[in-house]
Amino acid sequence: HDDARRAGALLLEQGPVRVKPVRASGGQGQMVISSAAELERALRAIDATELLKDGLVLEENLTDVTTYSVGQIHAAEHVASYWGTQRLTPDNRGAAVYGGSDLRVTRGDLASLFRLELPDEVRLAVGHARAYDAAARMHFPGFLASRRNYDIAGGSNAQGCRRLGVLEQSWRI
Repeated sequence: HDDARRAGALLLEQGPVRVKPVRASGGQGQMVISSAAELERALRAIDATELLKDGLVLEENLTDVTTYSVGQIHAAEHVASYWGTQRLTPDNRGAAVYGGSDLRVTRGDLASLFRLELPDEVRLAVGHARAYDAAARMHFPGFLASRRNYDIAGGSNAQGCRRLGVLEQSWRI
């Protein structure tokens, strides 16, 4: 709790902070806080055992967010890569949840995406995915996945600066 409190205080100096449980999915369980008092209430609501076991995500809250999916698929001797944007849809309770992605697919590895006409932010997202993928290959030698997908969020911070970062990877054997 002390580490999360210190990290949250540093982030709050820059603007609102998004707090996410590590094991939550589809955007569920997240909250945006804007003050030290809200941070304290959020931290008190987290079970100490869960926090010790799983940790907690604290990040700059972004607005005007687009989430990109960038990845590649191996099937026998064929390789295809793709980029796309994720869509939200209401769940049974009316909350916005992940509802799929609109993808553009091309033959070849992730580098082949750079041969396509890409908007500037998509080009950056593809570069981020390639960097993450290269790091995974370096640190997990021999790792095999038939599909490697990276979710990358692009949005504006409290100062109006665009930020882009890998949210998570999804690998399939």
